[in-house]
Amino acid sequence: MKEEAELDVNEEPILNSYYQSSILSHDSLEFALANYLANRLSSASLPSNTLFDLFVGILKSDQEIMDSMKDDLKAVKERDPACINHVHCFLNFKGFLACQSHRVAHKLWLQGRKVLAVMIQNRVFEVFAVGIHPGAKIGSGFCLIM
Repeated sequence: MKEEAELDVNEEPILNSYYQSSILSHDSLEFALANYLANRLSSASLPSNTLFDLFVGILKSDQEIMDSMKDDLKAVKERDPACINHVHCFLNFKGFLACQSHRVAHKLWLQGRKVLAVMIQNRVFEVFAVGIHPGAKIGSGFCLIM
């Protein structure tokens, strides 16, 4: 994905700072995803650094979530004609972002942290206009076109 991001920046230099902070400055996909979701879902009462710590902890400890996320990226790229590349999906597709947020909320739900899982689900609904109950299990290669 970093290669795609670098190609996009070469084509559109105005995107450099956005791509640096969202993808290129991160050491791993887990960190990039945790950072991006935390920034998108944060609020005045729920700071992005708190969400980042929560998200990165879950994403780094659960390879199944990351494998499913990669399958979701591929599915969107293959099935949605509006998808330019994987970076475009990662940064702009509300259905994809809602699904990845749901995967984190679902993990929290399974850990018995239901209040926090529902709070994340509520923020996902407010930000992305997608409501998926945190108890729902979503398979790999999921594509939600909105």
